[in-house]
Amino acid sequence: MDDIQKQILELARKANVPDPVHYVDYAVEELAKDKVNEIIRTCDCCEECCHGTKSIVGGNPHGSILMIGEYVLEEQNGSKAVIPFEGTPEGQMIHSVLNSLHVNEEQLIWMNVVNCYTHKVINGKSLKRAPKTSEQETCQLYIDYAINSFKPLYIVLLGNIAMNVFKKGVVKQERGKWFYIRDSIKTMPTYSPMYIRQMEEIGDEFVEDYRKEFQEDLSKVFKEAQEEYPESDILLA
Repeated sequence: MDDIQKQILELARKANVPDPVHYVDYAVEELAKDKVNEIIRTCDCCEECCHGTKSIVGGNPHGSILMIGEYVLEEQNGSKAVIPFEGTPEGQMIHSVLNSLHVNEEQLIWMNVVNCYTHKVINGKSLKRAPKTSEQETCQLYIDYAINSFKPLYIVLLGNIAMNVFKKGVVKQERGKWFYIRDSIKTMPTYSPMYIRQMEEIGDEFVEDYRKEFQEDLSKVFKEAQEEYPESDILLA
């Protein structure tokens, strides 16, 4: 045990709390968020995309539900650091759904599977592309860190890329179905807001069905979380 650990131990003893492990964990979650975001901002592991926009962890590190998206969106490119979906039509859509469900967004943590704006340069233009498997694998350490540090009670996976980090398959077939991460964290995949928007742009005849199913999936998560942990005030009404 080093000197810093001894100081923390002594402070916890003085506090004389009934659950010192939870007490210390909760106290340092904000610092854990700062640390992981600092590392993401300076990460240069993927040479093709690491020098542009970075997606950092957003929301409340003490929150009960971890929302994992896919990657930095095109509208966000150009900023130094962004929160998943922030300032985008996809973000407007998901926040509108959360508002209609009366979700307490103070209970949410946000992060992406891939934390860079993945792109390719053609004729001098930067064009968005899907992240490579190697980029997803490199960024997975940040997801692991977040789960270890923030200890979410539930996880929502938005889109195929997010789902396939934990479970192979297709969101259309797996959406709305529970499975467990690390044998204890109840997790649900659903559509990515980006996918719904793309279907809307091409005039897909089933886009309203996707919207309805997306809202149903989120409603299922938040209602169950509220029933299981009523003291968390996950729903405001």
